[in-house]
Amino acid sequence: MLIEKSRKSINDKTPVEITVPIRNCNRTIGAMLSAEISRKYGSAGLPADTIKIKCVGVAGQSFGAF
Repeated sequence: MLIEKSRKSINDKTPVEITVPIRNCNRTIGAMLSAEISRKYGSAGLPADTIKIKCVGVAGQSFGAF
């Protein structure tokens, strides 16, 4: 879901802001998105604040661990 909503940012670095619901089972929510970005841009990644994600809800202690 995050990859689809961030596709324009990944392709041409257009800033995007995304709000998504989060639950305790979504502990590694950004891992697949970060892998997609690193495949394209390597360790340089995207410029700061290109993709902003607001998570609404409750997650476990490993939320965002990867």
